[in-house]
Amino acid sequence: MRRPPLAALLVTYESAGDIGTALDSIVRQVPEETPIVVVDEASTDGTAEAVRRACPRAIRFLERGNRGFASGMQRAAAVCPAERYLLLNPDAWLEDGALERLTAALDRRPDFAGASPLVLRPEPDGRIDSLGIGISSALSPFSIGHGRPSTEAPGAGEVFGFHGAVALIRGEILAEEGGFDPRFFCYQEEFDLCWRARRSGWRFLAEPAARVRHRVSASSGENRAWREFQLERNRVWAIAK
Repeated sequence: MRRPPLAALLVTYESAGDIGTALDSIVRQVPEETPIVVVDEASTDGTAEAVRRACPRAIRFLERGNRGFASGMQRAAAVCPAERYLLLNPDAWLEDGALERLTAALDRRPDFAGASPLVLRPEPDGRIDSLGIGISSALSPFSIGHGRPSTEAPGAGEVFGFHGAVALIRGEILAEEGGFDPRFFCYQEEFDLCWRARRSGWRFLAEPAARVRHRVSASSGENRAWREFQLERNRVWAIAK
């Protein structure tokens, strides 16, 4: 059976207030036949019903417990193998033309595994959240351009990897690199996958002409200490694997 050229994948948790905007932005930019897969990690706030109302054609999976982003992405990709995947957080949404520009950027570079857009905070003059991820000399990943005005966004070009909030990636890196590691419950899942993919020769690019808005940490609900622990533990884990 021939794989569809594109599938959109989302993992939700307590995202009832955000998911409608995310899904609407996808529906406006993909062909009607594009599969849209939503894996809900046992939300209790009505997320599943919000998904049904916003996008009746979405393929929905309701987990019995919260297994995390990586596990949800793996399940979504497994039920819908595709040539490319649009990954989108439920608290993010595509600006008009974003997917078209990401697709064109990836079309121009068949040797690249994924493309990252310019991700901005939700305010009209929102500052940069990321333009993909870079890596420091201490092997710490960082969000490129984070906190800078959108007028100071870096140009298009190669980056270390894609940011987990949103990316367009080739299906091959999930198939060939084993996909997201479900042992990473939260944070650095994309760093781990990009680290492994680059070791296999894949590269990643950024396309700032494609823009996405992101309400950072809108659905995780964690405290700062827990977040910092997850970030550092998972960074070390990814490198040491």
